[in-house]
Amino acid sequence: MQVTSSAVEDLVDAVPESAGFSLVEVGRIVVKASSTCPDSIGIIQPGGILHFEEDRATALVILSRLNESDRNTALNSDYSLIKDA
Repeated sequence: MQVTSSAVEDLVDAVPESAGFSLVEVGRIVVKASSTCPDSIGIIQPGGILHFEEDRATALVILSRLNESDRNTALNSDYSLIKDA
């Protein structure tokens, strides 16, 4: 993930805002690289899990981009706090 970490750092330097890179892995969102910019939102550290929650914009955007089968897997996983979806 060296290249990904460098790309995230470059983005944070250019913007400057916090940024991260995550992957969806079998019903969960795994943070692969991240950097938190001072006076900006905090980003989960690499290796951390972002739960599917109704008030997490990132999780909602990811859910909207998944196909129906993957979305159902995500919503019914142990990493989802969204119930009755």
